Amino acid sequence: MRHIQTALVLITAFAGSLAMGCSGRDGAVGASGHDGKDSPPGTPDAGLGASSCTKATPGKPATGSVMGEINPAPAVIGADVPATYFGPPPSLVNRRLIGPVLLLKAGVVDLTAGTVTLPLYQGKLRATGQPVWHILTDTDDAGNAAALGLNYSAKLGYAALKGGKASRGGEQAADGSIIFDAGTVDFAPVNSVVAGTNAPFPPSVANAGSIGDADYSPVVTLSNAGGHTYNAPMVAFGTTAAQLEPSCLGPADHTL
Repeated sequence: MRHIQTALVLITAFAGSLAMGCSGRDGAVGASGHDGKDSPPGTPDAGLGASSCTKATPGKPATGSVMGEINPAPAVIGADVPATYFGPPPSLVNRRLIGPVLLLKAGVVDLTAGTVTLPLYQGKLRATGQPVWHILTDTDDAGNAAALGLNYSAKLGYAALKGGKASRGGEQAADGSIIFDAGTVDFAPVNSVVAGTNAPFPPSVANAGSIGDADYSPVVTLSNAGGHTYNAPMVAFGTTAAQLEPSCLGPADHTL
């Protein structure tokens, strides 16, 4: 820390000397490139206006001088982040600190396309062994939420209350994948909505693009992993990795 403080003092002194040089006074090299010889001592350089550069002071950037941005903040501003800091925002360590907060850190956000890319997991259905392709977004396991970059939701555990069907059962296999007790989704239907005849709503035709059976829920509670609950929406069912690969590399086939 002492070396950093010393470096900032030297940078500040250098910035101040540049700001003084901009005035072109007493032989100092001005911003216009003149060496001050064409102007009498004590007068502004002929190629530079008197108000274009002023001496930088701590905590106050010099007018017309970019170097003023690296001047240290006044002591009363203890939480000021200087323009020379290029490290990660403090919010990555503690979401309560300054900076952006991304709850689902496992996802890669593309602001231009308006998309989020998430890891795709392969599980299987217990009864048939058919592949279950799913993503993970939330869990009530704080440790795994931090490890996997998921959103921590303590109240998600309420979905696993006995007697309810908000969560389906499952267990974690030896390889870390999930074996789902039940629940399938048919992705073959084509999503379509047609406005009503006399009014847009209710629609005259409304077909869902995917239909889950009576046992399906995106939420699953793992019996052998601390009894924790995860939000694991299914995105494809009964298909192989080779069939899914084109959808990962190009436009997705939503019928898989």
